[in-house]
Amino acid sequence: MAPFHASRAGLRDAFTTQLGPLPDAIAVAVARSIPTLAASTGLSYEYNEESGTFVRVAPVLGQLFLERATPLGARRLNVNLSYQYVSFDSFDGEKIDKLHDTSPLIISTTATGKALLRVPRYAVQLNTDQVTLSVTYGATADLDVNLTVPFLHTQLERDVRLRSIDSDSGRGSLIPISPFAGSKAGIGDVLLRGKYRVLDSSSAAVALGLLLRLPTGNPDDFQGTGTPEVLPGLYVSPHEVALSKNVELRTYLNAGVNFDTEDVGQTEVRWGVGADAGWQERATIALAVLGRHPFASLTAIDLPRCLDGRAECVADLPDLLTTRRGRAPLFGIGGKRPDYYDLSVGTRVALWSDRLIGFVNVLLPLNDEGPRADPIPLVGVEVTF
Repeated sequence: MAPFHASRAGLRDAFTTQLGPLPDAIAVAVARSIPTLAASTGLSYEYNEESGTFVRVAPVLGQLFLERATPLGARRLNVNLSYQYVSFDSFDGEKIDKLHDTSPLIISTTATGKALLRVPRYAVQLNTDQVTLSVTYGATADLDVNLTVPFLHTQLERDVRLRSIDSDSGRGSLIPISPFAGSKAGIGDVLLRGKYRVLDSSSAAVALGLLLRLPTGNPDDFQGTGTPEVLPGLYVSPHEVALSKNVELRTYLNAGVNFDTEDVGQTEVRWGVGADAGWQERATIALAVLGRHPFASLTAIDLPRCLDGRAECVADLPDLLTTRRGRAPLFGIGGKRPDYYDLSVGTRVALWSDRLIGFVNVLLPLNDEGPRADPIPLVGVEVTF
């Protein structure tokens, strides 16, 4: 049977056949799992009254997913263009290209009322190419404002095998289902960000930040959350410590709460700690650990079934909870509150003078709760005017 290709319908429609729709919470969790580059630029400047020019006041910043408290500098403009590839690999530790559920499911049908189904195969491939344009402007010596616009190309493939079970004989017959392949391109959720330095002491700089996520991306294509979000944050950057003549160490702390304005349960606590090792103010290697903690559990696709794994329970009887009938999540995923931990490893290098910087990074998952991707590579360049 020929594959079905998505056209106007959203990619989420691929999940609705026979087994019901993909819950909104899971689609939002997938969209939030696409990482967002920090607004902080690779360089910072201050105006020197004696020389009448802007001078660089900080080494090259290596962190790509942590904010630095030091602002860009008054009347400076930074333009950043990056590319990253996100290939989702698992959900709650289950490989999404090898999902299966052999405990008989009790499914409502229009023809017979109830039917028993097994899912010997449910394979999904979900990949996203993302190009992001980020523009930061130093409104004052202490205030930065940022506009971030992501452009996404999302690809989804799904191959399903369903088997209908006769409740009298226990024999099964294969239900033919067309494979699905589709892709969508569009703008993701646009970000408006601001950062204000409130303290610059001899030991550290501290800034307060605010992020507004606009629901411009299509959640049905896993390209947006579908709701406005607000994230107030705290950024602490201790000043550099010299390890040798040519190497300096810098550390970072970020913390904030990402508020979902329509569903408090989707709100997340976010934090990150990291360190840079800079060489001669030209290149920096950066490490960071990032965490996200949603308030609520991820909604599961909860279906009635024969819990003991046998087909003898009759599908068309009333759905009473007995020792052999009940409800359980499809594929055993969802239904619990996930915590997300990632390791970021990257570098920034000054390519030309104090204007052009190149960067590369990889984001590595440290656990397998919720939707998780393979290591996420990122490359990009930025220029400061």
